Amino acid sequence: MKYIFKILLITTIINSTYAAEAAKNFTCTQTFSYKNRPQNITDLIHKNFLFFHRQSTSTSGWGRFNGKELYEYFQINEHKAIKQMIINEPTRKDFYALEIGAGGFEWGKALSDYLNKQIDLPHGIKIHIISVRGERNQEENIITDGICTRYNFGLFNAEFLHENLLKKGFDLTNKIDLIITRYALRHFVDPIGSLQQAYNLSKPKTGLFFFDYFFFSIKNQDNTFSNPADMMLNIYRIAKHNTSNILLDPNDTDQIHYVLQRTTDTPFDITMCYIDHQEKDNYVGGFIRFEYNKEKNKPSTDSKTVNFKPGLLQLYGSKEFYDQLSKENIFKEQEILSDDEDSE
Repeated sequence: MKYIFKILLITTIINSTYAAEAAKNFTCTQTFSYKNRPQNITDLIHKNFLFFHRQSTSTSGWGRFNGKELYEYFQINEHKAIKQMIINEPTRKDFYALEIGAGGFEWGKALSDYLNKQIDLPHGIKIHIISVRGERNQEENIITDGICTRYNFGLFNAEFLHENLLKKGFDLTNKIDLIITRYALRHFVDPIGSLQQAYNLSKPKTGLFFFDYFFFSIKNQDNTFSNPADMMLNIYRIAKHNTSNILLDPNDTDQIHYVLQRTTDTPFDITMCYIDHQEKDNYVGGFIRFEYNKEKNKPSTDSKTVNFKPGLLQLYGSKEFYDQLSKENIFKEQEILSDDEDSE
């Protein structure tokens, strides 16, 4: 019953947002860019990152969400998802995966182990697995293992994701096949700016980006921080403006998940402006407030937004996108079915 209520609440808010009369007198008319961060917000990002510089330990310790071998958002096996991407492009030689907030670098190691065991991949390929975290990494940070090379970067400020990857020798705009992050963006001062950078690194037409919800505020929505429905839908609207291929899993309000696929070559595009930073007793001591221009920010209409329930999941978003992913045989429930079929 709580899931039904939640979905009804989501539907009501979405419909009221886009069916109501257009908001008037917007002062924000510029395309959003993290490069336009006000100086006080840039300074706060640097100040917060000093926390990691002051730590003498190289151990990551963020509690129960401190990296995993497999995250399985939406019950998708992301290791199998990358394998399928490789199989779908047999003439391509280089593939890229990125984990933001890598904990103990477990995910990259597990992905490398998995791919090296596969005997049906094309010959001559290289998979570059980049894992970044704020804590130091005093162990070897570049590890070549079979067809995979793992790059374990510590003291990495992912709020300047693009620039800091360039400093490491990686120009990955439009190149990354799969990006994944969990319980990291909510610790950022400016998660929207980081979302934009990750989206622009994603490979057009095929790249997947898995992430969970984070904190920010929209002007004239003063209760956003205390209202999970508003919070998750604001993130959804921003993503939906850029791509029709998006799913939202609202089943656990503590772990609201998203997956999107960048469907065009167009970079992240939305009319939204920084206003200020609001103090709040949360992970980063506050959150950024934006002005969001609803007149200009119309959602992508390439696919319908619907509620649907595949298996045990109650999802919200593009059913066409879900069906597309299902054809790749990357869902956990499909693995169970395959095991049952093999045993017969």
